[in-house]
Amino acid sequence: MNDSPSASQRPNVLHLPPDVTDFELGDIAVEFAADVGLKLYDWQAWALRNILARRTDGNWAARDSCLEVPRQNGKNAVLEALELALVFLLGARLVIHSAHRVDTSAEHFIRMRSLIESSPDLMDQMPKTPNRGFVTANGKEAIHLADGARILFKTRSRTMGRGPSPDAIVFDEAMELPKEAVGSMTPALSAREKALLVFTSSSPMATSDQLWRLRRRALNGDGGRLFYAGWNSDPDVDPADEANWFACNPSLGFRKNVEAMRADRDLMDPAEFAREHLGIPEDPVAGSTVIPLEQWDGLHDEASQMSGRVLVALDVSPDRKWATFAAAGRRDDGLVHVEMIERRPGTSWVVEYAKSVGYLRETGLRVEKGGPAASLIAPLVEAGVEVEEVSTDDLKRATGLFIDAALSSELRHLGGQSLRSAVSAAQLRASGDAELWSRRSSKMDITPLVAATIALGGVPEAVEAVPAPLDVFYA
Repeated sequence: MNDSPSASQRPNVLHLPPDVTDFELGDIAVEFAADVGLKLYDWQAWALRNILARRTDGNWAARDSCLEVPRQNGKNAVLEALELALVFLLGARLVIHSAHRVDTSAEHFIRMRSLIESSPDLMDQMPKTPNRGFVTANGKEAIHLADGARILFKTRSRTMGRGPSPDAIVFDEAMELPKEAVGSMTPALSAREKALLVFTSSSPMATSDQLWRLRRRALNGDGGRLFYAGWNSDPDVDPADEANWFACNPSLGFRKNVEAMRADRDLMDPAEFAREHLGIPEDPVAGSTVIPLEQWDGLHDEASQMSGRVLVALDVSPDRKWATFAAAGRRDDGLVHVEMIERRPGTSWVVEYAKSVGYLRETGLRVEKGGPAASLIAPLVEAGVEVEEVSTDDLKRATGLFIDAALSSELRHLGGQSLRSAVSAAQLRASGDAELWSRRSSKMDITPLVAATIALGGVPEAVEAVPAPLDVFYA
């Protein structure tokens, strides 16, 4: 353990999930790591205990965990201890470790292999084949246990998550984590009742959209099933005052060298030194879009059309200056299709318009029951329009579906400036452990996007094979 009285062992930014009932598995994992030669500092052991904390029902308290720690403090030791415990001790069948760079992923594999090979107890659980379960092909590194459990080491890409459903995904170098990679990988966790997402990083850059999403959830205090620990200095601290270094580097003076930090301070750009060593995030890109317009424009298909059931939705802006109808459905090729149907000022026209649209009698109209359009539900029903009331939880799911489909190029649209403008202006807000389009903080009316999202939430999933659940996991 780290006995330094100077290096801060607890973070400056902390969000804990609700309903934590025990840390037993974390305690076991810390002891297990020590037994195989991986002794954790106090802050590392504390982080591992929180990642593996459980609720009363036995599920993980935190589905998402993030360690934001300045460089060279040893956050990868937490990942090594976690991944070893998952497959050798806790019954996980598949763990995916991902990194931004090929060499970073390969280096983590090498450290993991070294730990396993230095432990007779762990080697007893490896196959007796010539390679002993270590796959060393460049870019395809993997560790296969004798019982079939696996750890795969991957370099991130848009499609890397397509395949078997993992029990845990680790996103190392999360400051370089594109939203497309998250959209590609995380849906695979839906087939697992117990699943972990773990992010590790130094402080976010201006363009670190995914890391900023996690950080905002922590700062807002309503991150839901999120464990977030960030060691950060105040932006106004004096970088030359070495006392500030110890406040945000939990391993400084032990694993991390003070003299080396002095050399880096003299060599590095001050802003980069502040981010990498003092934990001071860069300001996020002002006005950055959730879905880049270049990506959105690439999804334009004038010939696109829906087959089968069409879902129609209504949204109204908070100031009631605009109302929009939009539709969504699935195409013959399995991609989803969205389009704006009608957008006009005010709300006085909505009921009569809905009555005049003949196919609404067959499809019905989806309306968020807690949103601005909720006041129109009763008049619509009275006018004979069948209304499907959409909950906030359903809208959270639909928002994630929309973003994932757009970023993974599984969505098509017919174009149109109103919808494009809404995409360019839309911002997200945290709601529990998920996010919603923020009608109030976005720079303009986004009802075309919200209506399309509500409609998309009712589109049936494409038919695909679902992996069989594990008989035993984390027993």
